[in-house]
Amino acid sequence: MTRALTLRENLGWSQKAMAEFLGIEQPSVWRLENQREENGPESRLLSALESGLRSGLVAPTASPTEALGALGLQPLSPSSVGTPTQSTGG
Repeated sequence: MTRALTLRENLGWSQKAMAEFLGIEQPSVWRLENQREENGPESRLLSALESGLRSGLVAPTASPTEALGALGLQPLSPSSVGTPTQSTGG
């Protein structure tokens, strides 16, 4: 079982919800879970999510938006390129 699948199932998220968190399309989540290695941005986000869950910063019942907020990140749209940016507050 891949890390992405394990995290997604532990959070009770659909592939669509994981796609929202990672800023990718749902079919890419399927490929991530079944066919390909994590890339840089996806790997960093999964590591942040894993660490946040372990430390209690991210609640096990968090939505993708809540998880990003707890980690101080802003969501990306699936068409965005690059990594999530740190929240500047506001």
